[in-house]
Amino acid sequence: MSHYWHEVRGRQFVTAIEMQRNPVDACPDELWDDRTDGTTLWHIAYEALFFCDFHLSDDEMDFSPRDSGHRTLK
Repeated sequence: MSHYWHEVRGRQFVTAIEMQRNPVDACPDELWDDRTDGTTLWHIAYEALFFCDFHLSDDEMDFSPRDSGHRTLK
């Protein structure tokens, strides 16, 4: 693949990750841990980042999850 397409895909990826930050920043504190509709927003955001990290690994044997300490993101 040409350098141009690598650069384009890289910018799109960065934009997608930055867009995930919008709902995290906009979420009111009282809804961050709300389980009314099932899963909390912090858990959805965490899983999205976790699996993004997983799928960017060379292979699943090389994947090493980060130690989050189970802290919330906000």
